[in-house]
Amino acid sequence: MEPGHSVEVDTPAAAFTIDAPGYYRVDVSPERTTFITRRSGRATMTPAGGQAVAIAPSEEIVLDSVPAPSVQSFVAPPLDVWDTWNYTRTDELIDSMSARYVPAGVYGVDDLDHYGAWRVVPTYGPVWVPSAVATGWAPYSTGRWVADPYYGWTWVDEAPWGWAPYHHGRWVNVNGYWAWAPGPIVARPVYAPALVAFFGAPGVRVSVGAPFVSWVALGWGEPLIPWWGPERFVGHASWGGWGGPRIVNNVVINRTTVVDVRNVTVYNNAAVRNAVVAVRADAFGRRGVHEARVTEVDVRRLEPIHGRLRVTHGSGRDDTRAAHRARAEAGVDGDGTHGATRAVRRQPGRAPARVGATALRGSARGATDRAGAAGGTARRRARGRPSARGSAARASR
Repeated sequence: MEPGHSVEVDTPAAAFTIDAPGYYRVDVSPERTTFITRRSGRATMTPAGGQAVAIAPSEEIVLDSVPAPSVQSFVAPPLDVWDTWNYTRTDELIDSMSARYVPAGVYGVDDLDHYGAWRVVPTYGPVWVPSAVATGWAPYSTGRWVADPYYGWTWVDEAPWGWAPYHHGRWVNVNGYWAWAPGPIVARPVYAPALVAFFGAPGVRVSVGAPFVSWVALGWGEPLIPWWGPERFVGHASWGGWGGPRIVNNVVINRTTVVDVRNVTVYNNAAVRNAVVAVRADAFGRRGVHEARVTEVDVRRLEPIHGRLRVTHGSGRDDTRAAHRARAEAGVDGDGTHGATRAVRRQPGRAPARVGATALRGSARGATDRAGAAGGTARRRARGRPSARGSAARASR
């Protein structure tokens, strides 16, 4: 939970405002509402028609609605199976190896621990190497493009780890293997719909009827130059959210250097075998890339795209829903920065069987729930796994 932010959980009996990181559990039934604080958690309860009351750490508040409304306070009870499972999950997030190398707030960071390994290499520093990828695999080759109504063309990958490495950082090829390089940690990560360079062949339009559309993952320090998305981004070199060196045509430049995108012609990953991904133009945004990919591409004839070019949208409404869902899960705001509201994402392992339990998670690291917005308080109802009776809520460091 970021400083100055808070989470409000509304129940029929009272509203609970969470002001500090901790573990919080809420159980709601027609007859009773209970609220428990642990792990230094503090909150404020405002019962319906009553005055606000402070809730101390390790305290349980019980609100009964029958036979008559009443409020009682107790010492927090011992942990049960559900609490223990949540504690274990919290510890896993706090101790995440990936969290050491990726900025706080990047969604999906904990997935990296389960599907790859970190290495430290010269030039790039810490890099993450995915495991169990197919021979000949390349970044941005197992997923599809969807037409986001705000960002335009957005990459949605099929891999269970496929969020952070496709919307942050850069991809590098080290001694024949692909690795994701997050770069030096920045204070506030910035989301990008995709971090690639698009190509067109001389004399070929990137539209329906053209032979193919192709792209390659941006390499270390290379700028994003989108030809799609909001007008203010199109045709401008951007290093938003990148804390490493800025490199144009293999030359490190100053942060104040004005870049003429028409002169940006070198993308290192394009020289890596099988790195350039291409599909027929009439399949772009309509089919998964894996099934539509064109294997024979003459990279010597490709030229980087500069400026806006028209590519016909694919499945329209389905794309919009997919893009909305992807951005909502990651808590991405319209400006590309990571907002405070996040949706619960499945964690490895299964929750213990318990009727009516819902997890609301808040954390400073990826794959977590947050509430709050700059300069104000976000209101949200606890949500997560379907609950028939109540919910468990927590916010952890």
